[in-house]
Amino acid sequence: MRVWPRMSARFKRLLTGVLAGVIILSMTTEALCAPQYQVVTEELPPYSYTESGDVTGVCSEIVKALMRKMGHPEKITSYSWSRAYNLTLQNEGYILFSTGRNASREKLFKWVGPLIPDRTVLFARKGSGLVIRALDDAKKVKSIGTYKDDVGEIMLKERGFTNINSILDDKFNVQKLAAGRIDLWITSEIAGHYVARKMGVQDKVEKIFEVGSDHLYLAFNIKTPDSEIVRWQKALDEIKSDGTYAQILRKYDVKP
Repeated sequence: MRVWPRMSARFKRLLTGVLAGVIILSMTTEALCAPQYQVVTEELPPYSYTESGDVTGVCSEIVKALMRKMGHPEKITSYSWSRAYNLTLQNEGYILFSTGRNASREKLFKWVGPLIPDRTVLFARKGSGLVIRALDDAKKVKSIGTYKDDVGEIMLKERGFTNINSILDDKFNVQKLAAGRIDLWITSEIAGHYVARKMGVQDKVEKIFEVGSDHLYLAFNIKTPDSEIVRWQKALDEIKSDGTYAQILRKYDVKP
């Protein structure tokens, strides 16, 4: 039997370097071959908002951590909700967050999540005297401020509401409510309180009714391969299990 001579230290270093190069090349090739997505969101603090030219916020940080895990470029573009929603609905290769998942949207997108919990509520002007015991009671008011194509607006339309006052930037709803130009405002509870504080009207508005409780998700264009949804979901599950997710939620004082 032939016995191979012992490798020299120099040859070992050379072989180790070659193997390392092959591994790095393999990983780089895999990353380059992985699908690249246009990731879009909206200006809705504290979920996502632009600060010093960078898109940040609790959901944005979760998504960036997920993108790092996936080896995906950490580029997020912020648009109006309506534009971001329709870009993802109509174009392959788009991902939208933070998206409420409901029956009317279920088959329009493919889903990864949940990102964070969310409650949809009705705000009124403090001292208005309005009492809402069931959602349909809100049909009696003159106008309800809604955010165009948001889950709250869609819910009201599905319930036959006609007193909807829809706008493209939700922060103006809280100003209109505080000024008495609308009677109610339907929005996320977390975002509603945050925007009211930022606009300096937190003492003029109050939550008076909880419409529903749900979670926010990443919505993928419907043509996204199922294998990609599995990959992204696995990566999200991993950042939840390794402590990254919990750390981001604590930073923004959001309960899981």
